[in-house]
Amino acid sequence: AVNSRGALLGAAAGTLSVLLFRRSFRPLVWLAAAGLLAFILIPQERFDWLLKSYDPRSLGRFGIWGSAFDAVAAHPVFGCGLGLFERAFEIFKFPFYNGISYYGHSTLHAHSEPLNLAAEAGIPASLIFVWAWARITFKGPAAGTRELILKAFSVSLFAQAAVDIIFYSGALQVFFWGTLALLSQERDETFRGPCGRAAAVGKPRPALIALALCWCAALLLSLVPAGLRERALDPARPPAERNAFLERARSFWAGDPALLGAAGALSMAAHGNGALTVSRLEDAMFRTPKDPFRCFEAAALYYKAGDAVSSRSLLLKALSLEPGFVRARAMLAEAAAAGGYREPADARLKNMRATPAKTSTDANTSLYDRALLAPPETGYTWTGSKIWRKR
Repeated sequence: AVNSRGALLGAAAGTLSVLLFRRSFRPLVWLAAAGLLAFILIPQERFDWLLKSYDPRSLGRFGIWGSAFDAVAAHPVFGCGLGLFERAFEIFKFPFYNGISYYGHSTLHAHSEPLNLAAEAGIPASLIFVWAWARITFKGPAAGTRELILKAFSVSLFAQAAVDIIFYSGALQVFFWGTLALLSQERDETFRGPCGRAAAVGKPRPALIALALCWCAALLLSLVPAGLRERALDPARPPAERNAFLERARSFWAGDPALLGAAGALSMAAHGNGALTVSRLEDAMFRTPKDPFRCFEAAALYYKAGDAVSSRSLLLKALSLEPGFVRARAMLAEAAAAGGYREPADARLKNMRATPAKTSTDANTSLYDRALLAPPETGYTWTGSKIWRKR
């Protein structure tokens, strides 16, 4: 109904599990034959709709999984931090061209719950999650119809979770954890401690109480950096005050993209110290290596300071990420002209293809793409003949 390939896989896995739990192999053969017949008879356009082959982003999930595996390889034991896959993706994300940009995409999630957990909390945590689900779902036979349905539903949801997002959907979370709870309750009304002693369900235990207290403390502590971040990004406050809040927020939100983006400008406004500002920008480049804007800001600072070599190197790095970055191309051409290389500068300006104004200001164009297409603030004008000219 929602045109989800993950849900389709889940439905198939749930149906298959019912037949396997009941050891009904003849219906399994008929089901396979029906699937083959459907594949032959259903029109091609319906398959395209079902598999989303018409959408160029439909295969982007494989790239996201590849980035998730890179994040797991970088932090295999403890992960990159719960809820921080979005930041890990900024480091390991892949190029995906949309007609304007290559790195203007982002994701909150790995589109696979076991893989997302491995990236955020480490491989051991992901293995414990899979083991716990399998132990609850497959332990014991499907004695009655009710238990059979619960087992099939658990298999279906886990299959969908393996290739899709379900924990970011409230209803599916309730289905998944509620199904496991019902399966656990039907099998055993007591939990057993480490020494084998039975404990009644619902009885407060010291470990659970300590865990709840730690969770509440973490929730309260998270309110402090959140307030600092909000004040640091508030444009109504003076730059010096915002910079002071940013200094404190950085100790909690070291990799936050918004704070990294504001660090350079606030540092220069508050201190006027080029060396300090460059160090901030270099830290931002280190934490977000696929962000061309951080390279451009550092290149502009080097250019103003007279360091043409460092400026050119950073501009080339920015353009290697986003070849359509208009301001970076203009600055590179200006640097070439200042160095006496007039012809290369003119060639660079002629190669700066302009996107029509309606595209750069279109509501469907992302802020990232608009920033790439934004013209230089001063010094250049668009002639309408597909080149930029110096005023």
